[in-house]
Amino acid sequence: VAAGDDPIAKTLAYLGTEHMARGEWAEGAAYLDRYLQHPQALWGDERAQCYHKLATCFRGLGNPAASVETEMRALRERHDWGETYVGLSQGYAALGNWAAAEHWAGQALHWGMPHSPLILNPLEFTFLPLVTIADACAAQGKWAEAREAIQKAQAVCQNEYAASRAAEIERQASERQIVDA
Repeated sequence: VAAGDDPIAKTLAYLGTEHMARGEWAEGAAYLDRYLQHPQALWGDERAQCYHKLATCFRGLGNPAASVETEMRALRERHDWGETYVGLSQGYAALGNWAAAEHWAGQALHWGMPHSPLILNPLEFTFLPLVTIADACAAQGKWAEAREAIQKAQAVCQNEYAASRAAEIERQASERQIVDA
């Protein structure tokens, strides 16, 4: 995009998404922020998703507080977009606020994947919140709930990450049991 050009809102969203997909967080954030400020950025689903992508960029830049703030802005505009709750759970997890991470992950499961023509990853609305709940419960010493959540996550998607999270939860629970004894 040349300096001085006023590209249509969708172009800003696409450029932001492209940079984000490449891990170019700062560049992605700049385009997504411009999109959200654009007077033509009115379409609900796309706007809600761009908030979530901007928040993801902030987490990628190591700024989970800005990520949470961005998702809260999105929530004030639209309460029924499941990605917002996923982002809040991830932001609060990055901040180490495990009770909030658990709460927002539960909301993500409640709202689920929106019916939208946009490209959405079903695992973001099932697997990811369940893993976040498992991690949050483990961090809070709620071992039964942590095990239940990670088992549900593994039922959704059997992969190396889920297996490693389950093993880590078991390790932490065993270690805690030894300390308590």
